[in-house]
Amino acid sequence: MLLPIVAYISPLIIGLLIIFLLKTGHRLKRVIITSLIISALFWLITGLLNILSAKSGFSLSITQWLGLGIFYLGYGILISGVFYLLTSLKVFAPVTQVVVSIGALLMNSTVFYANPIIESVAANQQTRQWLIKSVININPMIVIAANFFNHDILRAGKMYAVSVIGPYYQYSYPGWRWVLLVYLVLGLVCFGIGCCAPFRLGGMTDKNDKCQR
Repeated sequence: MLLPIVAYISPLIIGLLIIFLLKTGHRLKRVIITSLIISALFWLITGLLNILSAKSGFSLSITQWLGLGIFYLGYGILISGVFYLLTSLKVFAPVTQVVVSIGALLMNSTVFYANPIIESVAANQQTRQWLIKSVININPMIVIAANFFNHDILRAGKMYAVSVIGPYYQYSYPGWRWVLLVYLVLGLVCFGIGCCAPFRLGGMTDKNDKCQR
């Protein structure tokens, strides 16, 4: 059972490691390479655990494992893209690290703080269902559990008692490819804006511009 636990928490650790290892001032190439290496590392870790779990009959197929790795890479691009954008806009370094870290934490823990928000609009079905969908789609842990392990995590174990979604409301899980596409688009947009000197708070950049290779 170690494989799914590691797979579920890997996005959070990937995000925090990217933020920890990167520094403001790193060039675009360094940011992307760091993101890819960290994401690939956890992909390989899950691969090793997958081999060890094969004897117990609880393991991923090769296709599932490859998909999980691609999902990790997309998530890493999103986190590093946001980090790069904020540093390009000359946001104070500690503020950048705190903001992106909090963002990663919030993405991976939506079910733990969404209860009062959902219950506050319980009478409005349309708004309530939109919030539930957002809570589920944003959270990479939930997406991984549903798509790669066929695990209805919102109705399992302690999570059933923690979240009001599983016991009381209708919901569905998104396909991981659509979530991956959103991660990639948002991440690449952040990289693109970060590389556009006219949009930087500091104005035009010099020959040491971070977008240089």
